[in-house]
Amino acid sequence: MISVLKWLLKLWLRGVDPTSLKTIDLVMNTAATHRILVTLVFVLNIITALFEGGSMIILAMAVATIVEPESVSLGTSLGVVGEFVEQFRGTMGRESFFMVLIAIGIGGQLMRSGLQYLGSAASAYLGVRVKGDLQRKTIHKIFSLSYSEIGKYSTGGLSAYVGQAGQAAGLIGQMSGLLTNILMTVSYVAVLIWVSWKMTFGALILVALFTLMLNKVVRPLEAIGTRTVRAGIAMSKRMVGFIHASRLVHVFGREEYATRRIITALEEGMVASRQGVLLKSSIGPILESLTIIMAALFLLGGYFMTSGEQTSVLSGMLAFILVLNRMMPKVTSLNHMRASILQTLPGATKAAELFIKPSFQYKRKGGEEIDGIKDSIEFDHVTFRFGEEGENVIDDVSFSVPAGETLAIVGQSGAGKTTMVDLLLGLYSPRSGRVLVDGRDLAEINLTSWRERIGVVDQDVFLLNATIRDNIQFGKLDATEEEIVKAARSAHAEEFILNTPDGYDTVVGERGFGLSGGQKQRLAFARAIVRSPRLLILDEATSALDSESERLIQQTVREQSGRRTVIIIAHRLSTLAHADQIIVLDSGSLVERGDHETLIRKSGIYSRLWQLQSKVERNERKLA
Repeated sequence: MISVLKWLLKLWLRGVDPTSLKTIDLVMNTAATHRILVTLVFVLNIITALFEGGSMIILAMAVATIVEPESVSLGTSLGVVGEFVEQFRGTMGRESFFMVLIAIGIGGQLMRSGLQYLGSAASAYLGVRVKGDLQRKTIHKIFSLSYSEIGKYSTGGLSAYVGQAGQAAGLIGQMSGLLTNILMTVSYVAVLIWVSWKMTFGALILVALFTLMLNKVVRPLEAIGTRTVRAGIAMSKRMVGFIHASRLVHVFGREEYATRRIITALEEGMVASRQGVLLKSSIGPILESLTIIMAALFLLGGYFMTSGEQTSVLSGMLAFILVLNRMMPKVTSLNHMRASILQTLPGATKAAELFIKPSFQYKRKGGEEIDGIKDSIEFDHVTFRFGEEGENVIDDVSFSVPAGETLAIVGQSGAGKTTMVDLLLGLYSPRSGRVLVDGRDLAEINLTSWRERIGVVDQDVFLLNATIRDNIQFGKLDATEEEIVKAARSAHAEEFILNTPDGYDTVVGERGFGLSGGQKQRLAFARAIVRSPRLLILDEATSALDSESERLIQQTVREQSGRRTVIIIAHRLSTLAHADQIIVLDSGSLVERGDHETLIRKSGIYSRLWQLQSKVERNERKLA
């Protein structure tokens, strides 16, 4: 059945982009997982069409019964069926038989309406199920992408995929409607052929000619749909981007600029939508005009097309026009559906990119499980750059960190410090060389088990729009209340937590609005510590803090040293003085290495930076 639906849809949409056809396959294959519902929709549609065709035949008989003189056999106008029902007319009388036929016709139509409702309900339910399936698959796909792949997209661009997956599921309802109308149209054509194959042949020629004409109206809708989708994605990206940058927007007074940029994308989509509405709106009047023209032509020419069967001309033409008027709205609906599908396909195809484009990079799965760091972490001649061209961000770097020691990484902005951390986390893979954990290549280790042993605190802290408890528990989803409180105390966060309105149940708001920078950093420390990580990474975690917050966090770091391996990146060298080992990066190369005292004696880059910062700090203390 799914194969039949695919074939019908591709035939109806012949000429569309091949990628769109793959989208249809994706949607239909998703629907195929709900075989009972698909079968139910298919069967109900067939039975509905049979009842519709049967009702039309009954009504055609009623017309012939009341119009044809009793002296004329119904076999003349209704063929073999007429000869069969002639006996009933003779037995019951013409008027009684007419009333019986009308009652049967009405009953058939009521049955058809009931079955059509059930078919529509089953189709709508199928659409909801498919929408949920596609959106779940899309969400899984997005979070299966590699970190480097996600970095190519804006937040709004990725989130738009989920909404577009919902649009793709909308194809199910349109496909079901297409099937319903095709089956109905087939049943009408069968009745028309039964009434007069000659007039039916003429009608089909006219319908085919008008359908070809409508192609000029319908075909641009695919391009219009593409424009609408692009405008919608642009608006989503700008909206999410400016909302995330709300502080920047307000500080620079760029509210009008942000509003204008978002509304520009909105209006581009509206222009495309208006064009689509105008084109789709023209389909109905065109086909209604065709119906009137066809009815007039058949009234004028019906007599001549019946080859002298004048006694049955009137009843045949009345029955033909009755059925024709029932059929033409379905033909109109078919063309409307084609237009709607062509408009929907670009959005659906955009959503399907995640499933049909081979270029997406996904997270590596599998590998050896790891318990922690028993020996050391080592960079073995590691080289890395972004993209195929450009300079190396990390250039032939080698060093090792024994388990339980603290490593500090120093360097100017752009030296490659954060990139080294990203390589250690497995977010990127080296172009050459290896990152080793206890002598095992990170490329062979299960990344999920490895990252479960790591706690990270970044400079830009992201907090969930949730309670303080939920934000700490994000580090360890099964953390007990005791573990959460212990982590908060270790991060010197409990004092301010207990001073919030609801304590651990206080909702901090998206990105931690309402908390100071130091409070957010201490929550981030608690979130990292609750994992009981074997490796703690601090990436510029104290750069934007006040003296008191920095002092508390430095105390936390010192408390963690020795119990776990710690890697610290910081511009403020006083934060790093206690480290067991310090490495200095310059343009991606490791240029100095040693403890604080050793590097000071070398009088190299580290020593110059230390003297410069010490002088600045002395001047600040004098001014204070």
